[in-house]
Amino acid sequence: MKIALLTPTFSKFSGIDRLVEQKAIEFSGKGHKVTIFSFEADMQPKNAELKIIGMPKNPLLQRIYRLLFFLDFAKVGKYVREMKDYDAVISFFYPMNIIASKAKKKYGKRYIYYNAGVAYPRLFSTTERIYLALFNFFTNRSIMNADHIYSISEFCRRELKKETGRDSKVEYVKIDHDRFNGVLNRKKIIEIRKKYGITGKALLYVGRISPHKGVHLLLKAFQKINKEIPDLKLLIVGKHTFGNYSKELKKLANQNVIFAGYVPDEELPYYYGACDVYATCSLWEGFDIPACITPDSKIKCNNGFIDISKLQTDQKVATHKAKEETITSIHKRAYNGDLYNISIYGCKIPLKITPEHRVYAIPTKKCKTNRVCKPGCSCKKMHYKDYKPSWVKTENLKKGYALIYPYKINKRFSPILKVTDFVKGLTLKKNEVFYKYSRKTDRGKDTYETVGKSLGLSKNAIYRFLNKRNNEISLENQKTIRIHLEGMKFEPRRKNCFPSKIKIDENFMRLAGYYLSEGCATSSKTNLIFSFHSNETEYQKDVLNLMENIFHAKGVIYIKGNGCRIYYSSQLLNLFFSSLFGKGAKNKHIPENLISAPRGHLIGLIKGLWRGDGTIHADKKGNTIISYSTSSQILAEQLRDSLLRIGIISNISFQTRRERFNEFKIEISGKFKMPFCRLMGTKCSENKKRRSHNHYWIDDKYLYSIIRKIKKEHYQGTVHNLEVNKEKSYVTIQGAVHNCEAQAVGKPAIAFDIGSHKEVVKRGILIEEGNIEKFAEEAARLLRE
Repeated sequence: MKIALLTPTFSKFSGIDRLVEQKAIEFSGKGHKVTIFSFEADMQPKNAELKIIGMPKNPLLQRIYRLLFFLDFAKVGKYVREMKDYDAVISFFYPMNIIASKAKKKYGKRYIYYNAGVAYPRLFSTTERIYLALFNFFTNRSIMNADHIYSISEFCRRELKKETGRDSKVEYVKIDHDRFNGVLNRKKIIEIRKKYGITGKALLYVGRISPHKGVHLLLKAFQKINKEIPDLKLLIVGKHTFGNYSKELKKLANQNVIFAGYVPDEELPYYYGACDVYATCSLWEGFDIPACITPDSKIKCNNGFIDISKLQTDQKVATHKAKEETITSIHKRAYNGDLYNISIYGCKIPLKITPEHRVYAIPTKKCKTNRVCKPGCSCKKMHYKDYKPSWVKTENLKKGYALIYPYKINKRFSPILKVTDFVKGLTLKKNEVFYKYSRKTDRGKDTYETVGKSLGLSKNAIYRFLNKRNNEISLENQKTIRIHLEGMKFEPRRKNCFPSKIKIDENFMRLAGYYLSEGCATSSKTNLIFSFHSNETEYQKDVLNLMENIFHAKGVIYIKGNGCRIYYSSQLLNLFFSSLFGKGAKNKHIPENLISAPRGHLIGLIKGLWRGDGTIHADKKGNTIISYSTSSQILAEQLRDSLLRIGIISNISFQTRRERFNEFKIEISGKFKMPFCRLMGTKCSENKKRRSHNHYWIDDKYLYSIIRKIKKEHYQGTVHNLEVNKEKSYVTIQGAVHNCEAQAVGKPAIAFDIGSHKEVVKRGILIEEGNIEKFAEEAARLLRE
């Protein structure tokens, strides 16, 4: 195939021309014959032919000629005719679009446009503003008949769509990993530092010196940073293209600012290596630094749901393929712009996400009944059979689309719990574990010490007597008597022990449910308590039997008014339950191993939970109300997953009951009421006149929840994103989202550390217009580290 690449200049100073060079190498490497057409060039392409069109030598006339190139009918006609011999014509910038557009109209040639955007005219002086406004107008007119458009960043894609209505595919410019590989000659780095007199920390900028690049803001910020770090240097690398602007910059600069000018490609990596922090300050290019959701968003991890702001690298998170993968990078940045607030049926906690981010979803269709067609639908067309999950940009989501939530993560279930994995300081003997009592736990009514005191004896004497080592005890009056303790209300304390291995079955899971709802491990670490209503005798007996059968522990019942408490005076039980299930109502959770238990086991867990904080009752209209309340958000989210594993879809909601007390509620409605009541062994009464419509469906791995509402709002604050190994996705409580991994232009190296990526830049920061103070503060923090 013969391919024509059209660019106004083919210069080492231009980022667009670097893209042209990259594409020429790529196409020729695939066996295509490539020719580059340009007005002028100072580079020689590899494996490609170069044709110079020519233009005036005067810089002012060059700019006018490029703007009004369509008036040079002879030259335009000549090169349009040349396009007749090519299979594809690819234009990278105006005015070369004119040749490509006319070649398509005249010869039907395939016209492809690479969109690198045009800077905002408002960022320039009056003359430049008029020039760029016209340039932008002609650019937009000349690409309207393009067959395909590729944008070099998500920002450029959005801007083009806003101005022309034409959508495009984002294709990031690749980083040259051979050149930027992180392995640098230390001697060359030292030479560069000596050359520019860098003795301490250094801040680096690389790019063209132009008003839209925001270098003036960088200099203003640097003045503030320099006050805090006096020996800091700012190294500015790049070609000066606007004389007046460069003069203004030199007035702003102090003695610590170094204008290095143009640096050859082969030396550039050493400039990065010679500095400590890289800063970009563009006011237009809209770098797609990967970040998407608010810091309070819950992410599905191997040990429950965790705020994205609290995650760490090397933690495992769920992916859209219902697998677990490791977090490789975590990104965070300030964001000031539009945010989409997405509410779905079945979850009243909204997903807050930036417009360009992608969500795993299904574009649904409606039936004749004007409802979303889903599995089980009785319509004739059965649209749901054609549904295919895809990654949809947030801004393209619509009400009625279904978000996809993978609830059944593939995990290996272990049927045995080792007590030593949860409680430290244990003594193992045969098949039992022992825990030594502290002094506090020895002070009770039924200890050897208290009984001994009542008789004027030592606790050792009582111990020897009870163990039949000595049936006679000598008193202080030297009289010997035989003491029988049978009449006293004393029973020797059991050894503080229970089996070293606990079998996980339906009984243990039901006991776990009781503890998660009604259990309490006291802060003194001495007692384990279960609390019930005094009328709930069935549940009380169930707990007593389960504790005795599993842990060989006997509880003491204490009833006061309508309340009933079952006490287990055991430090070992206290530590075991608090370590396994969490301590405090807000921190309770289901352990990772138990979530992946078989269906029968999970039913036992849910029974115990519902008998504690759950309710099943009929309202005034005769409809069954099924709900569960907890102050632990993690427990609520895990319970929803556990219900999904047994085929029950529930709704999760959040409400503030009183100050500093939040309640999370799980509700079961519609067609899932009856099967749930059967599992719980209770009756389900439902008003036959009432029709319920479930706005979700489920299969063996995924929950599909229909979008109820999408609200666009302004957000100013921090946004976060993750990079995840292999699957490139992670899961929020609402559904799976893509991790928007960084690559190159638009997703630059500035966000990453050496070691996790090949890029040479250590760390980076993004300056925003009107946000110099924050930029200076963040830059100083990075430099101090």
